[in-house]
Amino acid sequence: MKNGFFLLAVFVCVVVGLSVRAGAGVVELRASARAAPGAPVTLADIATLEGPEAQALAGVVVLETPGADAAARPWIEIDLATVRAALERAGVNWGRVALRGNSCSLRIGSGEREPEPEREPQAYQRREPERVDLSGPPTIRARIARTLARFYGVSPDDLQLLFDERDDDLLAQLERGRRIELQPEASPSSGRVPVTVRIYQGMRIVEERTVRIDARVRQDVLMLTSDIRRGDEFTAEHVRTESRWLSPGPMYATDIDAVVGSRARTRMQAGTSLRLDHVESPVVVRRNELVTVRCLSGSVVLTGKARALSDARVGDLIEMRLLGARESFLARVDGPGRAVSDTNHQQRENKEREQ
Repeated sequence: MKNGFFLLAVFVCVVVGLSVRAGAGVVELRASARAAPGAPVTLADIATLEGPEAQALAGVVVLETPGADAAARPWIEIDLATVRAALERAGVNWGRVALRGNSCSLRIGSGEREPEPEREPQAYQRREPERVDLSGPPTIRARIARTLARFYGVSPDDLQLLFDERDDDLLAQLERGRRIELQPEASPSSGRVPVTVRIYQGMRIVEERTVRIDARVRQDVLMLTSDIRRGDEFTAEHVRTESRWLSPGPMYATDIDAVVGSRARTRMQAGTSLRLDHVESPVVVRRNELVTVRCLSGSVVLTGKARALSDARVGDLIEMRLLGARESFLARVDGPGRAVSDTNHQQRENKEREQ
């Protein structure tokens, strides 16, 4: 009989405990929040409140007068211990309320802008990319700069970035040991790269945003020192090497020896940074010209004369015909008056066509 009463008492305690737990409220700190200078910060300002027990605590004051030195400290970190102490002073029933989260970054500043005095209209000033200072606190902005330096394969000192002002609240946040995932959403050949930022708290994503960034990298490129017309030949006096901040997209010419002797594809002015598509390699073999051909067959190299059947530049694969022969063969032009033919390569290609 006593055992029956004991089991009944245990059952009642479990049921009561479950009912209390089921009706408990939840207070969960936000990752970030904003407050007006001088106004008290309440629990509702920095946390989400679930359930009537938690919502009844919305007016509990966590900080009395934040923002006295808002100019020097625009961010205040409110940790879990501070919130717990404020709730205990308010007489919270911890059997009915659960407290979750880690900390909340509170930004001091009014959400509304004060009216500005009338000013004379000024000329529009375009914002330019600039280097990110990595010597300061570990902010998300600095983390992105380091990530994009690796993304573009350059030193952080050789990278300039332009962020959207609307993302300043996110970029100014400190890492604070949190797990932060950065995912560039473009290729390294693009100068405009969206970066998805995900901030984790435990196993939850507490904030996710895509930040759009304009990037420039410092490169040593060839620059025109004088105007040049289409079809003109580049000389050593036309170009010089110079360090410039450029978009990482286009492929720029960097080898002065490869440019000298080639021709301009289009008309260009002095000061132009030479891209590879600005330069046209010179014709080094003319149609019907006799060319020295080295024929590779296994470990044997045979040399002979053949006639080119078309004009060609270095690297072009063209048809040639041996003197006195009817059939032609392919050879790759290697320089003025010379070419190379690989019979093993041609045999492999013929077999692939037959299959």
